[in-house]
Amino acid sequence: MHKNVLFRGCTRPAMFMGVPYIPFFIGAGGSLLMGFYFGLQYLLLMPIVIYVMRQMARRDEMIFRLLGLNLQFKLRARNVKEHGGMWVFSPNAYRLSRPGAKRRLSGPFIISGKMTGPAKAAGRGKARA
Repeated sequence: MHKNVLFRGCTRPAMFMGVPYIPFFIGAGGSLLMGFYFGLQYLLLMPIVIYVMRQMARRDEMIFRLLGLNLQFKLRARNVKEHGGMWVFSPNAYRLSRPGAKRRLSGPFIISGKMTGPAKAAGRGKARA
């Protein structure tokens, strides 16, 4: 008996004309917008773009997801020069805040030995008037 069976059909992206939906609409929509803004000759790019994306998806249907992850990691690697050209990542995604901005904390925190946080109701089973 197989435990934890994964059906690959459930992991495939939804396709339109042999291309996953989101990359299809980005490619076709981009060429459509270029056709509207710069001239109708750019509409001739739409079948070419769809054909190239179809050939990419024929080889591997997850190629656009892999390209998106690659782009995401390239954009996150900010300290490449400090580590000799290597990409170094942290599991924490810190957000930059303005200097002097007050930190907003939520939930209970230990401050000087006391648990502080949102006020709780005094009685659990008692009804308030």
